[in-house]
Amino acid sequence: MKDSIQPFVNRRVVVLKHNLPAKVAARALHERGVGSAIVTDQHGHMVGIVTDRDLSSQVLGFELSPETPISEVMTTDILKARKTSTISDVAKMMEINGIRRIPILERTENGREKCVGIVTLDDLIASQAVDTGLLSRIVRTQIFKQVRRTRTSQRAENRREQTLNRFNKIMADQMGIGKANAERISFHLLKEIVQRLSSTEAAHFIAQLPSLFHEDLLSLPAGPNLKIDREAVIENLTKGFQLDRQEAERVSQCFWYGLEMALDKGILSHVCAQLPENFRKLFGGPKLLFPDIESIQTEFTYAISE
Repeated sequence: MKDSIQPFVNRRVVVLKHNLPAKVAARALHERGVGSAIVTDQHGHMVGIVTDRDLSSQVLGFELSPETPISEVMTTDILKARKTSTISDVAKMMEINGIRRIPILERTENGREKCVGIVTLDDLIASQAVDTGLLSRIVRTQIFKQVRRTRTSQRAENRREQTLNRFNKIMADQMGIGKANAERISFHLLKEIVQRLSSTEAAHFIAQLPSLFHEDLLSLPAGPNLKIDREAVIENLTKGFQLDRQEAERVSQCFWYGLEMALDKGILSHVCAQLPENFRKLFGGPKLLFPDIESIQTEFTYAISE
């Protein structure tokens, strides 16, 4: 275990520029028969590592364009070892961090670091250079990290779904209509408000809403769209959701009551102040439902911040 890592350094290193398209990187890995490549910036400095797994799981899994630069899918927090490192040093790095590949660096005469090869777990296994106990610990750590990342991602997604469901339930209860219709109407009204605000005010408003709304709302054209006023909102509700005028006004008021329960009152008051007077009047009227607003608002605001 005290031997130098040098005999196990694979010097068939594929080096790719950071702006190279993913499809070209995948072809390069295939043609060279390797599972990873070092990624460099325009000055030749190592900035990341991209693997066949990165290309398949991110580009294909998330339906990214084949033209996506590899800088968007590569791993940037790279662990590196020196030419003088021992097998024990490298194996320990793999065990602690749950990784399978470690670039090997040497310092050139001008003081720059150059990647001269890569050591992989597969190479160590094939060479029988480390004992089976250490190899099994490396593999267990890697599996544990992958499972933990998956579980963490799933928990975060579950929290986002729960927050959205709480928001939609408040809206459905306030409007007194079915959940599906309440979801569609409330999201429509959110879009009307966002487009009536300036881009800065809209961004602050969107940030208070459930995160699953963010992408769709942020993709709307920048405002303020001065054509959106009280009459336009009423007309869109009557035509888009087959409501009569009285019902359109009622659900608009109830929608705003729901926002007052779900969001920070100060921010909502500021949003309301940015709207034209006739628009604000659409959301006026006595609060008929949910008298205990403070407790509901506190619970929901905390849920959004998770």
